Amino acid sequence: PENLLSGVKKGLREIMGLLNLGGEEVKLLSHGTTVAINAIIERKGAKTALITTEGFRDVLEIGELYRPRELLYDPFREKESPFIPRRYRIGAKERINYSGGILRPLDEEDLLKKLSSLNREGIESIAICTLFSYLNPVHENKIRNLVKKISPRVSTTLSAEVSPEMGEYKRTSTTVAESYIKPIINRYVPAFERSMREAHVTCPLCLMRGDGGLADLETAMENPSRLLLSGPVGGVVAAAYMGELTGHKNLLTLDMGGTSCDTSAIINGEAQEAPDHEAGGMPIRGPFIQVATIGAGGGSIARVSEVGELSVGPDSAGADPGPVCYGKGGIEPTVTDANLVLGLINPDSFAKIRLSPKDARIAIENRIAKPLNTTVEEAALAIREIIDSKLSGALRLVSVERGLDPGDFALIVFGGAGPLEAASIAEELGIKEIIILRYPGVFSALGLLITDFKHNYLQTVYVDFKDEPCGDVEAAFNILETKAEGDMVRGRDIIEHVFMRSLDMRYEKQFHMLNIPMGNERFDGKALRSAGRAFTERHEELYDFRDEVEKIKIVNARLTAIGKIERPMMKEYRERVQSADKARKGLRNVLDLPEKAGIYDREKLAPGTHLKGPAVLEALDTTVWIPPGYTGRVDGFKNLIMKKS
Repeated sequence: PENLLSGVKKGLREIMGLLNLGGEEVKLLSHGTTVAINAIIERKGAKTALITTEGFRDVLEIGELYRPRELLYDPFREKESPFIPRRYRIGAKERINYSGGILRPLDEEDLLKKLSSLNREGIESIAICTLFSYLNPVHENKIRNLVKKISPRVSTTLSAEVSPEMGEYKRTSTTVAESYIKPIINRYVPAFERSMREAHVTCPLCLMRGDGGLADLETAMENPSRLLLSGPVGGVVAAAYMGELTGHKNLLTLDMGGTSCDTSAIINGEAQEAPDHEAGGMPIRGPFIQVATIGAGGGSIARVSEVGELSVGPDSAGADPGPVCYGKGGIEPTVTDANLVLGLINPDSFAKIRLSPKDARIAIENRIAKPLNTTVEEAALAIREIIDSKLSGALRLVSVERGLDPGDFALIVFGGAGPLEAASIAEELGIKEIIILRYPGVFSALGLLITDFKHNYLQTVYVDFKDEPCGDVEAAFNILETKAEGDMVRGRDIIEHVFMRSLDMRYEKQFHMLNIPMGNERFDGKALRSAGRAFTERHEELYDFRDEVEKIKIVNARLTAIGKIERPMMKEYRERVQSADKARKGLRNVLDLPEKAGIYDREKLAPGTHLKGPAVLEALDTTVWIPPGYTGRVDGFKNLIMKKS
């Protein structure tokens, strides 16, 4: 629906009605939302301004002086414009030096004149990012006070609070992104809370963040940029959990819905983290779970260009009007229309909607088949081939391009559209085992129920290893732990607190850093030597080079605070050799195969059941395709394990 919260509220009431639950019986409610990422991608955030050190207002355009992947081979493609036009970026006459000392006091009179001109522009939010404020935020605090003095309703965001670390461009871009979406989140979160209270839910309310952890509503509103990837990372967390239950430590995840596809890698049972995430053409500091997203889903639109080239996506028909077969006014054929025409989707058992194969066929014939001079079936097959190629490319982003062989991983598939494409993708990448979850259409929601509260903290220390800076580093960790203890009090029903320390380290004159875990012991001489040894070993492992320990710099102290909650238990059923006959609904022509495929009701497949392709498994939230030459087995958690026979 246009109002996302009305969908949440309606779904919650439906679930409570089915289970005959009162609001007071709900013990935990966790929410994953795409409001933050949508505002950035669609550029529908608040009208924002930037106040920075005089002479540095163009840092958003200058960036880090490298060409992004999408611009590397396309000299005609323009870089995305910054979220803040140049006329809304002003320079403050002030300067903090590299050691945190004041070189030039803030000229408040000059800044007030510049702020008055911004005030007339209807600015809703102001990002404040001055040089070296992560060492001394005194000027940023003064600027915020001046803004509040003349514009008390304008939202303000300080880089010293959002991203207190070196790296001028990323610190600025993160502060701008935070400021850009802050008013949106500050309206959405209270509305979410009101909506849930209207449904008579009295328990703690939580939001999933991009690092894979939960946060209470107050903490989430303090750092809205951390809500990027709030929805997709739930699936990655749940996939790691399911891998733990089923004995799969290395997994590639494929989450394909109606509009986009998210992929990620789980290595040795752990979801992989990245220090930042790029959205809307700007890097935003996290940390975030590594997720690669492309515009490829069931609603992806197929078109033939003027020169006769068939393309699929990245734009989508969405839910309204949706694919042509929905009968809501859509006129451009989609991946769902192609799968319907090819017999993979049952028009009478698709998410409570009666689909129209006739409308889908006419759309593909007029817009794809005739321009390409092919049959409707050939056109539909071509649409499938293109979307499967794009999905394979998305999985390569998180595997091959990071030095990983997809053949060493199992593919875990979720999202309503993913199980129809899984076998073709695995075939192309050499993946030997596919796991189709029991309820793939709502699998990401499971991640929101099994994850813990999680907060990440950072303080720049920037000290030389040779100076044996144990006292400075330990003092930084103590400051972070004090803050973490205060934040953890907000999370209710936490059964255990865990603090994990780490250090960002690099050799002198290097730019990029490595993060080295340090456990949670006191940082003394022994810990310092351990950190040096771990860094040199990791550096040699990654880059085949090590240098003297004395040349190491410790840049940042980091703390991850985890508040563990009680996980719900996944029920495991005993597997027995079962016949699939009770679940069989009939036969149907599928794709262009010479033999008909068996059609099964997935809910009736008991643990231990074995199936042979070709077969189609129909469920309320998805449709699963088992091609010829593949077998399927229902495991104890009612997942379907597919392998090539």
